[in-house]
Amino acid sequence: MDLGISTTYRLLGTLRYKNYIEQNPLNLKYKLGYEFLNKAFLVSNDEANIVKKSMPYLEKLRDFTKESISLAVLNGRDIVYIAKADSYEVLRTNIEIGKKFPAYKTALGKILLAYLSPEQFNRLFDKDKLLISDPCFNLNISEFKQYLEKAKEEGITFDDEEATPGIRCIAAPIVDATGEVSTAISISGPTIRFTLEKIDLCKRELVKVAKGISFKSV
Repeated sequence: MDLGISTTYRLLGTLRYKNYIEQNPLNLKYKLGYEFLNKAFLVSNDEANIVKKSMPYLEKLRDFTKESISLAVLNGRDIVYIAKADSYEVLRTNIEIGKKFPAYKTALGKILLAYLSPEQFNRLFDKDKLLISDPCFNLNISEFKQYLEKAKEEGITFDDEEATPGIRCIAAPIVDATGEVSTAISISGPTIRFTLEKIDLCKRELVKVAKGISFKSV
């Protein structure tokens, strides 16, 4: 943009003060803040409030687990990532805000689908079809609905390399101010480090953080 260094620095300072960008204290690089997401209409007011409230929780959970922490919302049959706290490890997951994935392949998507009403679920997935139409992923809809019912009871879901080879993820629901589950939080990491044993150790902390961010009980 051919801006001078001092002008650019002042503009960045203003954007940071207004929460449109955030600066990583370790490498001093910038990323989009929750106000940018809100203005870009990627999230509703309730979800923007959750993003604002959640960032300290995400960073604490990242520091505790040493893995990447993300928030996502449902957008049709996809999830959209709306906030994150990246792991400081060299080998890590690094999903950009605004990135979409099929909900049924991800832990985040599964937990969000679990809290849909039967009518909402049937609008997304044809109840008269046996399989979800995906050339790379066979999923029986009836069995998937049973899995989601169990996931809702347990309050947690699991993705074992279903969305991305080499990546495991667990997710829990977040309740917004209206009492709805519109957002979910996850811990994700490479399978070589985010082992099944480590996942068992992290589950309780994930649920605790999700409840801390929630405005109401599930």
